[in-house]
Amino acid sequence: MLRNLLGARLLRGDGDALEQEDAALYLLALSLRALRSEATTQRSATRARRARALERVKEAVALAPAEKWSVARLAQIAHLSPFHLCHVFRQMVGTSIYDYVLQARLAQALDAVLDGADLTEVALDAGFASHSHFTARFRGFFGCTPAALRQRAAAGRAREIRKILTARRSAPVLV
Repeated sequence: MLRNLLGARLLRGDGDALEQEDAALYLLALSLRALRSEATTQRSATRARRARALERVKEAVALAPAEKWSVARLAQIAHLSPFHLCHVFRQMVGTSIYDYVLQARLAQALDAVLDGADLTEVALDAGFASHSHFTARFRGFFGCTPAALRQRAAAGRAREIRKILTARRSAPVLV
């Protein structure tokens, strides 16, 4: 309505130039606000779709951390392209897909390590290629080898270590 009123006044040539300019700028501001509101709504919807896609990926990894995952396969689960999944995952979760899967595998293996199972068997069951690969990743994450962790656990620190890992897994993800 304001647009029509402004157009009519401009065609007739009546009204103050300042009034017409003010009305035109007000109309522009209203238009830009409407566009921003629409863009915000679209961003919120996009963010929600991405969050649902990432939850599907995280659920799949949680159900089978030892699986031989590939970015392409996880991207199919998320219904995103592999590149977009990697970008969105790192942006919203704060870590790479590889690191996330690695943490899930190490979390799965922790109980078996503390319970005294054969380390080669633990490594293969958790999805690692070899005992040495498992030990290197374990040391990088926990700061000690599985054998050293067993010794510490024997000293009564197993409960404390499990609490730390549980707190890491249940820490809220900032979106």
